[in-house]
Amino acid sequence: MTSNRTGKDDAVDNECINAFKIDTSHVFQKDRNAKCAPDTGQWYFHHPEYEKFQYAKGLQLLFVTAEAGGGKSTVMRSFIDGLHASNDRPVVAYFFFKDDDDQLRSYEDALSSVVYQLLIQDRSLIKHAREPYKQYGHGVRYQSKEMWKILLASAAEAQRNLVCVFDAVDECAPAGRRQLVSDLVTASQMGSKSASLRLKFVVTSRPYQDENHPYASLEQSNIVRHLAGENAKVQADIQAVIRFKAEQLAEKYHLSQSTLDVLIEEVSTQNVKTRSFLAVRMAFELLDSHSLIHNGAKEDVVRKILADIPQSLGDQFDTMLNRSPDREHARRLFCVILAARKTLKVPELKILYALTEPSYGQVGGPSSPDDVQVPSDDEEFKQLIRARCGLFVTFVRSSIHLFHQTAREYLMAPADGRSSLISNDELSPSKAVQHAFGNQNHDHSWRGCITEKEANQVALKVCLELVRSNHSKSWVLETFDSLIAGNQFSDDVITLIKDKPLLQYAALNWYEHAKLGGDDAWAVVSTERYSAVVDVSKTSFWVWFLVLADYMCSNRSQPQAILSNVWEEDYNKYRHSGKYGVFLRESCLEKVFTMDTKICGLLDDPALPLRHASDSPRDLMWTAADGYELIDKYHLAYGEYQYSSALRAVQCFQAGQLERSKFLSDGLPTSTMIWTSISEGADNALKDILIDIKGSEWIHQVPEHIMYRRTVSHGWSSRNGGDLRKEREEGWAAPCPPAFAAISIAITDNNGDEIFNILADWIEESDNGNELAQQLWVAGGFIKPSFCRRLVSLGASIDTRLWAEHRTALQIAAALWEHDVVNTLIELGADSTIQTADKRTALHWFLCGPDQIFRKASEMFIRDPYARLSAENKNRQRKTRIVSTIEALCRGNSTNQAAVNDVSPLMISARNSPTATQTLLKEGAPVDQKDYWGRTALMHFFCGQFCGRPSKILTHLLEARADALATDASGHTVLQYWARQLFSMDLGSLYPGYNRFNKSFDAMTSTGVLLDDDVLIQEICRLDIPLAAAVQLGNTRLCWALLMSGADANKHGLTKKTRLPEGSGSDSMDLEDLHWKPLLVALKHKAYSTAALLIAHGADVAYKTPPKKRMAGLPDRGHMPTLNTGGRDNCSFCAVGNTNYKITKESGLARLAEYSRKQWEESWSHQKRFKDEPSDSEYELPTSNIHNDNTGDMLLPYDKFSEEMLTESMIGDPLFSIAVDDKRESHTRQMAFAEILLKKGAPVNAVTRDNITPLASVESSNLDLVRLLLRYGADPNIPSTDGCTPLMRAAWSNNCDMMEILLAAGANPNAQLCMPSLEKVHCSHFMEWGNYTFSSCHAPLTAMALAAERGHLEVINLLLQYGADPNWPITHHAHGRLPSKRNQRRRARRWEEPESSDSDDEIEQWKGYISVGTALSWARDEARELLLRNGADPQREEPLRECDCAIIERRKERGLNGSDDEYPSQSESEGTDAELRRIRLGGSMRLVKWDGDSEDDLNV
Repeated sequence: MTSNRTGKDDAVDNECINAFKIDTSHVFQKDRNAKCAPDTGQWYFHHPEYEKFQYAKGLQLLFVTAEAGGGKSTVMRSFIDGLHASNDRPVVAYFFFKDDDDQLRSYEDALSSVVYQLLIQDRSLIKHAREPYKQYGHGVRYQSKEMWKILLASAAEAQRNLVCVFDAVDECAPAGRRQLVSDLVTASQMGSKSASLRLKFVVTSRPYQDENHPYASLEQSNIVRHLAGENAKVQADIQAVIRFKAEQLAEKYHLSQSTLDVLIEEVSTQNVKTRSFLAVRMAFELLDSHSLIHNGAKEDVVRKILADIPQSLGDQFDTMLNRSPDREHARRLFCVILAARKTLKVPELKILYALTEPSYGQVGGPSSPDDVQVPSDDEEFKQLIRARCGLFVTFVRSSIHLFHQTAREYLMAPADGRSSLISNDELSPSKAVQHAFGNQNHDHSWRGCITEKEANQVALKVCLELVRSNHSKSWVLETFDSLIAGNQFSDDVITLIKDKPLLQYAALNWYEHAKLGGDDAWAVVSTERYSAVVDVSKTSFWVWFLVLADYMCSNRSQPQAILSNVWEEDYNKYRHSGKYGVFLRESCLEKVFTMDTKICGLLDDPALPLRHASDSPRDLMWTAADGYELIDKYHLAYGEYQYSSALRAVQCFQAGQLERSKFLSDGLPTSTMIWTSISEGADNALKDILIDIKGSEWIHQVPEHIMYRRTVSHGWSSRNGGDLRKEREEGWAAPCPPAFAAISIAITDNNGDEIFNILADWIEESDNGNELAQQLWVAGGFIKPSFCRRLVSLGASIDTRLWAEHRTALQIAAALWEHDVVNTLIELGADSTIQTADKRTALHWFLCGPDQIFRKASEMFIRDPYARLSAENKNRQRKTRIVSTIEALCRGNSTNQAAVNDVSPLMISARNSPTATQTLLKEGAPVDQKDYWGRTALMHFFCGQFCGRPSKILTHLLEARADALATDASGHTVLQYWARQLFSMDLGSLYPGYNRFNKSFDAMTSTGVLLDDDVLIQEICRLDIPLAAAVQLGNTRLCWALLMSGADANKHGLTKKTRLPEGSGSDSMDLEDLHWKPLLVALKHKAYSTAALLIAHGADVAYKTPPKKRMAGLPDRGHMPTLNTGGRDNCSFCAVGNTNYKITKESGLARLAEYSRKQWEESWSHQKRFKDEPSDSEYELPTSNIHNDNTGDMLLPYDKFSEEMLTESMIGDPLFSIAVDDKRESHTRQMAFAEILLKKGAPVNAVTRDNITPLASVESSNLDLVRLLLRYGADPNIPSTDGCTPLMRAAWSNNCDMMEILLAAGANPNAQLCMPSLEKVHCSHFMEWGNYTFSSCHAPLTAMALAAERGHLEVINLLLQYGADPNWPITHHAHGRLPSKRNQRRRARRWEEPESSDSDDEIEQWKGYISVGTALSWARDEARELLLRNGADPQREEPLRECDCAIIERRKERGLNGSDDEYPSQSESEGTDAELRRIRLGGSMRLVKWDGDSEDDLNV
């Protein structure tokens, strides 16, 4: 009951336990083995070594050996089951190694599974695992040293014996087996020095006869006992098994007793030679499957069948396998099963079955897996496999396995005379296995018929057939498009793998099979049929490589796969990196095989030495027989333009490497070479290429790698695959030709001037120079000023209408804000008065701002667009350049020339640019010109995207005497346009500060006719602006104008047309019930000038929101922090009677308050540095399109009072003067305003819905305000609903100054927090359970207890001085529901063993406890000593006891499957309106779903 573990800690412990859990069920692996037949296993259970081991103390190890088929695993299953069923049950953990599954051969998985089993059986042992889990996380299961530390530490402190079983260690991977033996030796050495380790190991293996066998070091320890089962004692068990199986067969076929006796006798006689359980099993399986066996078979039939059964195990194997109707097909299947580096599943086996057909790939035979007829039904297919391979294979769930380990050894030919049982660095096992097999030398024997190389050669062919299957080039190209463009690339690969289940394994492991298959395997790869897998110009290469690249580099989560050793060392390097291009070059092409000249020329300098893997043949090369198309697409998809063949060819051309350039450019169109040279600034290459070019066709043939270039940033592509494919299919859709984008790239190059000079010289030397000049002009060559001059001089028409929108070059340059080009064109005589179809001139296009459509079309081709654009855009926004361009465009062009709908240039600039507006006004633009709808430039300022629009535009217009009272054709004024923008906002989105509404209103009322108060009030009367909105903006002048126009200071002024925020200030949608009271809103923002103005106009200072109502958007002032103990998660109940209970000195709330204070200070400092649109900037900032442009809200820049706002009640009142003086400190203004409120009749003891008074809401540092409230009659003893008084808060926060003021004013030093009703004192922490309806409860503490818990010694002394009783009793009830076993499993993430059979149908028990303590119960260290010195009596504390509250009995009577805690009824729920919620949520409301609820929605 005194543990301070929390529900959160339990969850972490559960995560820790699950970190050791492996995917394979240890229970299932154990139960794969049969139980011991009756009266068998005596060779183990009655062995003297076992009996000694059973009763020995301390760390013990029993090493059990027996021949293959000797029944070791069967005995181990019975041994473990017996331990589980014993009365004195130990903690048992086990692992059954099996060589038919990769995970079941892993030593790390075995050790991790053992640790997991120990922890789920005895959770007290988890303390030894917490620190390793904290250090390594889920990777702890791969730290064998840490797991051994957990194991040994658990054994040293365990209350029960720990028994660990490792069965069939000989089937563990060789490296893992060596490590296991080494760790067991180390553990045995520790055990010999310490007798306190209650740990026993049982390890089983097949025997080794050599004196230097792998377990020699283990047997030398004095605590290791060797139980050898390979002696005559096993024969008794074998005889018992024969009798048992014979009786089963006799019962199945209704054999007579005499037939049964003959059967037992004959099988026993035959087993004299084999002497193994495996031989007995094989004999009875052959007998059971024989065609002559039938019901009631006689002795002669049994003798005849047994006569056909071979005498040796090897002959039995041959008999079984020779029944196959297609021996060659069966042999190929065995080759792949033996060579496969993973466990094969049934869907994979179906592909394998088709690919190993002897006729596959032959003339007239099937050419693809789909051509082979394979049963779709899994069970039918399994029967087909058994027909091919007999009983030699078995199916476990959906996987295929050889029926026994000896089957592998029988089929595999030994390498160098050694058994395939162990690796080459280990010695041979005993010869008993060979004796059991017999000496078959006849031709039809299957023994040793498959070599390791042959098995890998067959597996290699299967892998190569899968990757060479027909895949179209379009699929490869579409997959390239999706590369790094989100997860779509992985989706393409996942679909491919799903369609061909064995493809991923083939892609990841074909190289490994080729390496293990030797020279003949490499020869297979070199054949014409399979050579495409090493040719980067063929789809077969990309099929396997894309699957491999997805596994190596993708950032998606995917299961661990078996990976060839050649890639494994790079797995961690590239995992989740997205570096597909680097992986292709550095870990594939440059590492595995030699690269031929073409690939080496593309990726590397041909003169450099070639690299290749040490185990790869030197005569096998990566090739690119059909050119670079696919590898170019791959690099371009990743944005690695520098590795494209076109670029490399141009670079070699530029550097004079003509030979290399020749084969790199082989097959590339001339246009590709020209445009690549232009875009790269390769002047020498361009000059040489253009020598033989006469026509202009290349101008319109921009290569795809330039048209659809992709850039990569942080692993993501600038264009996704779907968009890229769509662009290709639909063709070039940008408003400019692709040549314009390519020319834009060349302009930014350092060598751009030389490139355009070469082009101009080529045109000049051509016979058709005029035509070529015009073609390049149309392509966009005018965008380069110097080239523009040359083209005009060579005959290009300067005013030609270009492209889809038929704009002139001047209009395009103006739209792009290319200032130098605009001035150059005007200088060359371009006509600035030409209009487009919508009557726009070049001036109109310039004033509309940079044309983003054109700019996007050119910027997507820039290699580093962000670096370039930041500089260029900054240059475009230079004010002097804007002025010069507008002045140039205005020459010969009227500034009042209107476009479509009579929109003038000034109206366009009023929406965008202050500099342009000012310049046009200087050029004589009419300020009050109207458009088709009668709108002036002032009105246009408030149209469209208003957010972020500079208010200086208004200032310039008003200073030019724009008419602020003008009306449009519908009679709307400028101020009404401003109000329309205001009405489009939610009230909750309005804030004080520098925002578009405040700034524009200030500009209009500071200059021009609206500066006159009478005019402003008259205009405001025409609007329907809610007073609450003006107060939300903190705009005193707007509020004053509304009040002067007749607004009620006590009314929010909202109408049904007004948009409301999500929380509208009430639980009712009735506008009359909304509580956006202007005075409360102003006080929330600390807008004291606005608040004073409202009071002066009659605002009700005594107003209080009705019960269950609150202001939306305002902080709930009725909420106070809970004065809990022990930090955020712990319950104060735990402190009683537990002197070791940890006390938190600083609560999370206190830290949060400190953090908030620092954040506020930083924000305030930032706001003080805020400047509204600096006028001295050299550049014009572009208009922002953000939704909320509010800044400087803490400064309240528009909460300013002026003399015309004074009323009679304010004149001569010093408090009003202080409250509205924005030059005074906020604290001084707050004090003055508080006194104004109190003098005006505000109730000093008013309470919120949580019964919190103004005195309880005062910040702890504001002592002057506390004194003011007390002076006006504030009661310091009014508690909140939970019993908290201002004195308790001060004690909790160690505020002695405030406490002394409160105590002097009569605060009760012995007041207590309220004790919740007995119906609601639900708690969980005292039961070490949490995270359901009520997770913690709170004791009715006194101020003394709060101070003692937090160690505030000065507070304790102060309370004692004012008469606080240190022995004041604190009685605390706590009730809670004990978790059901079902919920334990659910909440612990099902960490129990699968064989657990706990019933879900159980009564949920409730318990309750009572603690009685004093402040001493929560005191520690110095605080406790201080209380003891001042009369605290430890005897006043009562022991913790169960309570007999009636509520507990009622809970117990609820029966089966009770819910967690009842939901509060509608009448008990505070601040809710069920009917309204039902309306808002469409009639269906989901209640709060607690942790114990079902998954079904709860509808009301």
